[in-house]
Amino acid sequence: MRRSLTTLGALALTPLVALTLTAAPAQAATGTASFSNAKGMDITLTDPVDGQCYTLVGPDTGYEGAAWRANRTDTTATEYTGPHCNGASNTLPPGAHITPMWGYERSWFSAGSVKFG
Repeated sequence: MRRSLTTLGALALTPLVALTLTAAPAQAATGTASFSNAKGMDITLTDPVDGQCYTLVGPDTGYEGAAWRANRTDTTATEYTGPHCNGASNTLPPGAHITPMWGYERSWFSAGSVKFG
């Protein structure tokens, strides 16, 4: 009889454990973010998922990061110089648009990846 009660108790807790382990739905920034460079990179992210890393550099971009960036989302973006959201970072607030002025900009930043939220 004791074994039956233990099994019954374990089965009764199963739905609670399942509810606890269920992942929360992914949040997304609303809007678009655009990234481009002189080598032909032209990437637009629509409603990017918060916390997901978006790598911008690769063979098709000439391994050069984005110099022109526009964050038209409702969420702050963190840009990184390297792929996979590593390297030096810079924040790009909602509504920000960066266009480098070659020869005039003192601290030039090239985004190799970006993460929102």
